Parts: sequence; C-alpha cells; structure tokens
Amino acid sequence: MRYTIQQIIAMLLVFSGCTDDGGEQKSTKPFEVNHKGTIRAKELQYLISISGLTDVPAAQLQYDVDVYALSYPSTYKSEPITASGLLLVPKAAAQVGVISFQRGTMILQSEAPSLQPLSSYNTIVYAALASTGRMTLVPDMIGLGASKEIFHPYYLEEPSANAVVDMIQAAKKFAEQEQLKLDGKLLLAGYSQGGYITLAAHKAIEAKPLEGLNLQASFPAAGGYDLTHLQSYFTAQRSYSQPFYLAFLAYAFQQYYEKPELLKLIFSEPYASRIPSLMTGTKSPGAINASLTTDMETLFTREFKAGAGSANYEALKTLFERESPIDFVPRIPIHFYHGTADLTVPEENTIETIRRLRENGASDEIITYTPLPGENHSSGILAYIREVLKKAESM
Repeated sequence: MRYTIQQIIAMLLVFSGCTDDGGEQKSTKPFEVNHKGTIRAKELQYLISISGLTDVPAAQLQYDVDVYALSYPSTYKSEPITASGLLLVPKAAAQVGVISFQRGTMILQSEAPSLQPLSSYNTIVYAALASTGRMTLVPDMIGLGASKEIFHPYYLEEPSANAVVDMIQAAKKFAEQEQLKLDGKLLLAGYSQGGYITLAAHKAIEAKPLEGLNLQASFPAAGGYDLTHLQSYFTAQRSYSQPFYLAFLAYAFQQYYEKPELLKLIFSEPYASRIPSLMTGTKSPGAINASLTTDMETLFTREFKAGAGSANYEALKTLFERESPIDFVPRIPIHFYHGTADLTVPEENTIETIRRLRENGASDEIITYTPLPGENHSSGILAYIREVLKKAESM
C-alpha cells in the first residue's frame, strides 16, 4: 500500500516521539498561548527529506520544536482587536533568533496556521525553520483565526504590517516570560501574498524599529507588490486561470474602504452581484473560480478594461497606489525571489518593484533579486524555501 506524505506524517506523529498535548492553556497578558504539542528533530529530518526539500542538510535541523497557537493584541482601522498565529519554539537552544514567515493567500477560514494540526504539511515546514534554531512566527493575518469576524484585508498595507509587527512584539514578550534568550536578530520571509506582507512589514519596521530586535534582512517572494502594475497585467490578459484572486482583492478593498460601488466598477454582471456570496470564508478557490469566468473580456467591465480616463478608474488607481508598499527607501537588505514561469503573479511585478525601490534611492547592495528558473507560482515555493534556508544560515 502506498501512502501520501500527509499520511506518513500523521503516522509518524502518532507512533514516534512527537506529542500533541491536547491544548495545555497558559494565560497571561498581553498574549495567550495554547501548547499544541512537540515535534522532534529526528522526525523533522526524515519528513523534510521526503517533502521535496532534499538539498536541505539534515544537520541544520537540530532542535525539537514546541508548537503553540498564540493570540495577541493588534489593531484594525485604529481599533483594538485580538489577532492570532502559530508560534514554533526550538527547545534546548541556548540563544535563538526570530523569523516571521508570512504564508500565501488564505481564503478558507479553516486554513489559518494556528488551526492546523501537527500533522499538516505546512506545520512541518514551519517546524523545520524553527528546528534550525530560530523562534518561528506564522501570523494567521487579520480576518482569520481569532479575528475571523473581520473580512481579511487582502493586499492592504497597514493591517498586513500590523499583524506581523504586533505578533513579533507578543512573541518577544513570550520569550521573556519563558526565559528564552533571543540573540536580537530578526528575519522576515513570505511567499505570494506573504511576499507582499513581508515587504509591508519590512517598510513598517524600518520606519519604527523594534526594541530589542534588529531586522537583518527580508526575503519576499512572488508577491504582487505594485498593485497598479498588477492591475495592468490582469486587464491585458484574455484569459486568467485563477479569477478568485481578483474577486478576493476587489471585495477586500470594497469592505476596507467601505465603497459599495467598487465591485460593479471592476466586474460585469452577473459576477459583480455574485462575488459577495462567494466571500464567506467557507468556499474554496476552486469553487469560487467555478462561479466566475476565466475570460477577462467577459469578467471585467469595459470601463475597467479601458483604464485611464474615467474618474472612477482614477480613484481606484489611487487606492492601488496607496496600498503598494514601494514608496520608501530601504536601508536594510531585501532579497527578492520569483519564478520565471509564474503566470499567476508575473515576475515582471517583482522586477518593476525593484526598479521603483532603486529609483527611490536604494542601493544594489540593499536590493537583490534571485530568479527561480522555470518555476511557476505553485512549484516556486519549494525552490524559494531552499534558497531562504541557505541564505539565513549565514545570518
């Protein structure tokens, strides 16, 4: 009988030394943690070897990892809220660094990292990051997990950055409480939407440095950082295989900016009226795609396809420019990555973002770019993680 990687992981967690303690609760302010269990280094070494990350040296995975669900205070539109995420802590390390990893688009509420079991593929990958000796943070992001009553502010800069920065602050306090010594070094990484969030958080931390933690570098990958460029890309396509991304983005902007007419500006009928009922957090990307169309001539309104010229379009373009975190001069290294065969989020968006940042005044030493040859949006994630692990090892 053949087993999937997920089935093998589940069996190892049951029959090996990995433990799930059923949710031991610790409560304190300004955060709450729920201990989900422990994953041992020797199991991580094996699981990573069968995951596709075959060139990650097993010697890097040194420590058993405690896995926690973390709830912490944050803000949304200047109002206090409770956000959440996954916190993974290496055991027995004398001193640890910190890495915050922002994952890609999550449209299902059930996908929130803090809700995933120890046996999930994603949790294993996050634990591998922690096993190298870094406390690893994976924010659920606002709108998922503890803050699910809010519609997820998809590709919106301030709430994206807040969720990351506030989780870092809470994790730092957790480390102090647990007498876990931090080495003061912070890294940021993320793929797809997580790449966008990583750049937004990098910008926020440069503007307001964190006490006791020094941002060493960030590693954004495959993100749509320049939203006006992304809009131009979408409207130029005759066909686009993942229209749920477009509906998600537009509905998030409509909700955040409280502009009830926005969907009808972008999408023709019956799609404009259909989209709100698809954004419940219970419908998969495939189900949403099936309710839309891959034909961009049919999906978009003539006004949106035509672009510049109408007052409505110019107002929308202003919002896209406002929410593109590329209007600063980075002084701390940013290492960009993107698959050269990515048709979901085009490589040109990263190239244009780098051009803009250098035009702003960033040096070639601060901004670097590593293309991932032949990788598309799905396959690029493994190549990216391999690159980040190699780069982070020297920091």
